[in-house]
Amino acid sequence: MDGKLQIDIRELSFRDRALYELKVAKVTEKRTYYWVQVRLVNGKKKWFQLPKDLQKAMHTSTFELNEKRLVGALINVPISKYKENGKVKIDCGIICKLSLRNYHAKRPNKITRSQFKQPNRRFGFANTSELFGYLKHDYDQENQQRIRKSIHELMVPGFVSFVSFVTEFLVLLCVLFFVFYLLHYVSTIDYPFP
Repeated sequence: MDGKLQIDIRELSFRDRALYELKVAKVTEKRTYYWVQVRLVNGKKKWFQLPKDLQKAMHTSTFELNEKRLVGALINVPISKYKENGKVKIDCGIICKLSLRNYHAKRPNKITRSQFKQPNRRFGFANTSELFGYLKHDYDQENQQRIRKSIHELMVPGFVSFVSFVTEFLVLLCVLFFVFYLLHYVSTIDYPFP
């Protein structure tokens, strides 16, 4: 004997035998964690572990069903280290892959947030306001702006850069118009002195 109490399960009732087998299975079972590969706005792909509440939900269904639910969805991820006050920069990215691993994330900034949403596409376009309404959660204004910009960039590639280009162009056009207006106005004034 190895110093542990050996139980003869043949002498146990059906209920006690079932409970004992579950207890033994829990001790010998290796814990697995769901990880997702996320593509961020800058094009980089990073692996993140899903949080505890999603882990529990994911372990109740098959890997294939979970993969179908998650791949292509947008999810909130931390993009900086957590500060002492618990603040962190949050951004969103698109889930590319799902994986089961036998180890837990060592750093908290390698664990996603619980907010993820599969985009509803109508006529090939995602409803970005619906996505933002869900993913913004209760984050501060800075994180919400970053999430909004990322949603537009991920769902309509080039959208943010196009909008900023158009905005800069319109501002330049207004400045030029104002300068030409001033020059025209100054040239039409009759000065009383020669």
